Amino acid sequence: MEQFLTAPAEHDHASSPIEVEHLTVSYNGHQALHDVSFTIEQAQRIAVVGPNGSGKTTLFKALAGTIDPESGEIRVFGHGPCGHVCIAYVPQRNQIDWDFPASVADVVMMSRARKIGFARWPRRNDWNAVQEALERVDMARLSKRQIGELSGGQQQRVFLARALAQEAEIILLDEPLTGLDTPSQQSMFRILDELHQDRITIMVSTHDLNMAADRFDTVMLINRSLVAFGPPEEVFTRPYLMKAYGDHLRILPDEPTLTIVADTCCEGDEPA
Repeated sequence: MEQFLTAPAEHDHASSPIEVEHLTVSYNGHQALHDVSFTIEQAQRIAVVGPNGSGKTTLFKALAGTIDPESGEIRVFGHGPCGHVCIAYVPQRNQIDWDFPASVADVVMMSRARKIGFARWPRRNDWNAVQEALERVDMARLSKRQIGELSGGQQQRVFLARALAQEAEIILLDEPLTGLDTPSQQSMFRILDELHQDRITIMVSTHDLNMAADRFDTVMLINRSLVAFGPPEEVFTRPYLMKAYGDHLRILPDEPTLTIVADTCCEGDEPA
């Protein structure tokens, strides 16, 4: 309830959307991230990659303000990560209760809670924002459908609609393409391309290194610490990849354009 009673965090739009300095996060004495530092500028679209258990989910939760760091600092538009309505976090699908009895429209409306205020009903402009968000992701026709009845691709589009209705300026997507067929993946990328044109900052975690190289201008490679951060051609080099993946990586063949096969599973990245 406290989050609805407090004012949203202030913004300093002269600052970068995300600044991280010496971030360390631990679970019960287990260090999930160690001394991670980076800065993300507005409208960057970043693929976050690394082996299973490398800290990708932990990083997103820390940026979203749902877990506290052991040490270090996170700044979102110049202020701490908690209390921001501008940042939307979409967790992995296996972390969501799809049996929760809510319609598609209700799920999207939940993102308006901070804007509506505690113990107040949605107004016309709130429902208009929900409708516009659903239309943008081509889900308006299913607005009354139960969320658990949708396909995986449709569910991911609903959660993107949540971020749009929230009017988020930063969107964190944790493994959004896992289990989706090719048409659903293409639909997701169409929406991400449109968000990029709207100057929205997007971070997407993925285990698909080749897709990250093909689809993203910037890649963050982590394995509990930051291994490399920059354009794919600078990050996906043999030394960096071997440092992050070790024996769990095959690079085929030894050509200028690398084909990368990572021997990692795609879910259960970090402790819940």
